[in-house]
Amino acid sequence: IPKFSLERKILCVFTLVPILIFSFRFNLSITLSIFLFGLINLLPNLLFVFTDQFINDQIPSEVRASLLSLHSVITSFVISISYLSTGFLMDRYTPKIGLSLLAIFPLTGGLFFAYSYYYKSRAVLLQPVAATTSYERGTI
Repeated sequence: IPKFSLERKILCVFTLVPILIFSFRFNLSITLSIFLFGLINLLPNLLFVFTDQFINDQIPSEVRASLLSLHSVITSFVISISYLSTGFLMDRYTPKIGLSLLAIFPLTGGLFFAYSYYYKSRAVLLQPVAATTSYERGTI
């Protein structure tokens, strides 16, 4: 089984969460609604663990604590904005419509991420391949 890269995990979460949020638009049983609510809250937290691990692996220890702190602050800010948006949309419209409209935010973020990921991977594919042997590099 091939390992999921961090980019693929992010794309999966940004794709799955809006679908799960939008499913609240339909008449679901209370048990299924509670399960979906828990899953919707679990997926971003799992993604937080993966990105935290990526930062730990990639960033030098001199600046790692600052970046992890900044990562936590940004994540908390985004979560608080999403809760405020949810409350506003549910007050303004019905709870079903409010939750359905909330799915637009992660879907938009996922589309921006997919767009940037596509062009990043395309740019890597178009770069010339570096010499891999000492003969090709001219070092012998």
